[in-house]
Amino acid sequence: MKKTLFIFLFCFSVAGVSADIPAAQGKPWRVRAITLSGNRTFKRSELLALLDLQPALFKKRPRYSKGRLNSDIESLILFYRNQGFLQVAVEGRVARRDTLRKRVFLDFSVEEGVRTTITSVIYRHPPDSTLSKKLKCRVGKPLVFSAIAIDEKTLRSTRARKGYIHAVTTSSLSIDTAAAEATITFSTTDGPKVVVDSIVLLGLKKCKPKVVSRELRFAAGDTLSLAAIRASEMQLYKTGLFNSVYIEPGTDSTGNAADDTLPAVSRPVTVSVREADFFRLKLGIGYGNEDGARGSFETSYYNFFRSGHRGTLKGNASWKIQQIQSTYSTPWFLGIPLKFDVSLYYNRFNDKVKFRGSFWGTLLSLEHSFSEISTAQLWTKFEDVLWINTDNLPGEFPRNNTQSFGVDFTFDTRNDLLNPATGVYSLIKGEVAGLAGINSNQFVKFTADNRLYWKMGPFSCGSALKLGWANPYGKSTQVPIQDQFFAGGSRSVRGFKENFLSTYFDTTDSAWHAKSGRAMLTANLLEVRFPILWWINGAVFADAGILHDNFLAVTMPTLLKEISWTAGPGLRVNTPLAIIRFDLGFKLNKKPEESLTQWHLDVGQSF
Repeated sequence: MKKTLFIFLFCFSVAGVSADIPAAQGKPWRVRAITLSGNRTFKRSELLALLDLQPALFKKRPRYSKGRLNSDIESLILFYRNQGFLQVAVEGRVARRDTLRKRVFLDFSVEEGVRTTITSVIYRHPPDSTLSKKLKCRVGKPLVFSAIAIDEKTLRSTRARKGYIHAVTTSSLSIDTAAAEATITFSTTDGPKVVVDSIVLLGLKKCKPKVVSRELRFAAGDTLSLAAIRASEMQLYKTGLFNSVYIEPGTDSTGNAADDTLPAVSRPVTVSVREADFFRLKLGIGYGNEDGARGSFETSYYNFFRSGHRGTLKGNASWKIQQIQSTYSTPWFLGIPLKFDVSLYYNRFNDKVKFRGSFWGTLLSLEHSFSEISTAQLWTKFEDVLWINTDNLPGEFPRNNTQSFGVDFTFDTRNDLLNPATGVYSLIKGEVAGLAGINSNQFVKFTADNRLYWKMGPFSCGSALKLGWANPYGKSTQVPIQDQFFAGGSRSVRGFKENFLSTYFDTTDSAWHAKSGRAMLTANLLEVRFPILWWINGAVFADAGILHDNFLAVTMPTLLKEISWTAGPGLRVNTPLAIIRFDLGFKLNKKPEESLTQWHLDVGQSF
């Protein structure tokens, strides 16, 4: 009897396990929606972004489990406590189940409690007005624990930049829970200043030691600071010769640990580098509805003579323009930190709208970076006109060669060169041709390209202004066509065909043609980009522009009347390789001979 009962129970248990298997492998429960209540201080969107179980648009709904629910409750509690709500309570539960579709509806209830406020902040080294603006913890502000850690780092870095590279900052917190008040005390121990005893270079295989030592912003006998270390690392990375750079002070000259009570200690400084691959190759392809398919290449070697000298050969080609240029660069010129470039180039233009011709030339330049964001360049150029055809343009243009001198100034704080969202870019160029006394065109030319980018919540905004002016002098009565200005198109005033901002009517073929000008003003007045779906962004823009031969010869009302205004919508597709841009421009004050719209397809942002 016992044996029979044992067999029966065994079979029943096996059958029960087997019956549970299909249920365990069935359709899982998923989160259909989440309700949130009690959150007075923070927006619903801020809190939902913390949840692992949050349903997302166009994505599969997350699987529900009790463990994930508890984890999300803990995430909300930690977030609130970090923000100073020390008595917060969060409850999460399944409010309803849809058994047919296996969906759950979750409800999170928050009791925030009283928020703790900072009533006193004490410093061992009281901050000056500049440093005070950078600190997060201030009297009257809510207590935020992550802000305390940020201020510790800021205070420590400030002392390190003044030469106390071993400074240590700690904080202590006193909280009166009954009154919801907090006192924060920051204590900084400076330690001794470090004097550079010697410099040890590690990791060099193909570069000479001077390639590293000349870029360092400190030398033996100097007091070492964090600012000097960071500037040296930045300079070494800018050479393009190294994949990694690490600078740190070692022990003192006696080999013992430094005594922090001493006013200064002498230590060797180790500079460790890892060399990069000196040979580089870049290939690119693109397409625009105005210039068709285009391609580019660039090949470089970064370490000729083991001295960081660079040789580059690059070119680009489309149906309208074919260009090739070879450049030899030295990072230091005659022992001075000036980048010296020697370039030889050939340009061929086959643009029936503008002009056709081919040119070759040489370019010599000296460049100096004043900081990470500002650069100046002094250059001279000789350009030989091989042949040129300007039959499509009204008027006569000189065909002489051109020898010129120029200077460029660049200021750039953009956060991203290809898709900037914040920052400023400014490029100002001045050029004088014909000063050398040879048979050269004689003219003066000035251009300016200024751009501004900023964020407003989910919106990325931008504005740009470009100016150009060229004028002949001496024996020349006209500026050569290759140095005049054209405008209109995908990267200028959208709503116009490429280079068709200014036009003239040719009676020989009864058609409108593009026209150049010696003075130019184009403005991307405003562009606003905003997310739509996944990696697709929308855009709206407004542009304006004018070309003229002499702005000073006409009155302001006439100039304002001649300015072309455009606006329209656009799309930006952010692919892993590049940004594909679609813009549709509408002419707001179109002339009778002009079309109302012009669409643009291109790669990269307009400006």
